Amino acid sequence: MQEEIQSLRALHQQTEQLLDAKTNEVAEQATRLAEQDDHLFNLQQELVQKDKFFADEVEVYKGEVAQALLVGFEVAVEQASSLHPSLDFSQLGPSKRVVDERLVEE
Repeated sequence: MQEEIQSLRALHQQTEQLLDAKTNEVAEQATRLAEQDDHLFNLQQELVQKDKFFADEVEVYKGEVAQALLVGFEVAVEQASSLHPSLDFSQLGPSKRVVDERLVEE
């Protein structure tokens, strides 16, 4: 009977050691998961900031492109006027198209 008690105590000790090891493993995994969650949150915040930055940049570039288009159009009209001073270019516009041989707004 004494041997059986010692055997059960040894088994109990092994079980407690295994349980402690598994508990520590779960705690370590929980810590890693929390760190990964924090990292993911930080990446999401960074992405939101960069998205806003690039959206703002796109708006700036849209304005710059529109301004360049207008300046280019004005330069082209000036050049055409200097080549053909007798022609009236006042009806021209950067947003107009020729449809059926007539200038129309887009």
